[in-house]
Amino acid sequence: MPFHPDRINIHELTIEEPEQQTELPFDPERDLTEEDWNRIWARLESCKNEDPKFGSVIATQAMIVKILKSKADLNLNQTDWERMSGDLQSSKKFGHFSDLSHLAMEMKTLNPKADLGLDRIAWQGMEKALEGCRTDNRWSDFAKNAMSLKVLNPDINLNLDQTAWQGMEKELADLMLNEDWGGFSKLAMSMKILDPDINLHLNQNVW
Repeated sequence: MPFHPDRINIHELTIEEPEQQTELPFDPERDLTEEDWNRIWARLESCKNEDPKFGSVIATQAMIVKILKSKADLNLNQTDWERMSGDLQSSKKFGHFSDLSHLAMEMKTLNPKADLGLDRIAWQGMEKALEGCRTDNRWSDFAKNAMSLKVLNPDINLNLDQTAWQGMEKELADLMLNEDWGGFSKLAMSMKILDPDINLHLNQNVW
């Protein structure tokens, strides 16, 4: 399936507040301190020095930094990319297609022009993993997988019907009720990327 990097920009996929609100509840340029950034950079360097079998940890942390500061120099060298690519191939080889879709999304975000070698088998596996989440009513996983596929191919049909949206919305409400704010923020992010116009009702208490 072709990827059209001009069709989607991960850095524009931000949560929109009502027009009358002039200040977002969170602005990384305003709210992240020098100490925060020192720890963020230290974490990225730590990921590069971890077990070489786990290149995916580099991709995850690097993508976080890129989203927070799009023009930052991530200093990713050929060895880093080889480790990420190795993880990508391992996920495909062993049939871990949810991991494959998310890692591919992270790598595509880091380099929209990268050729990730996602062939027909990979796409069929990723789409089957998505439907498995639907069948098992694992709506947070469904949202994460669907988000990954949308970033990889904005034209893909994800079958986001009423059942899917109701499942994700119920899961979001449950996470809020249980005050699982880590899980809540990740699901809310996925839903917002799937539909930038969705109203997630993020009031001040939620923020």
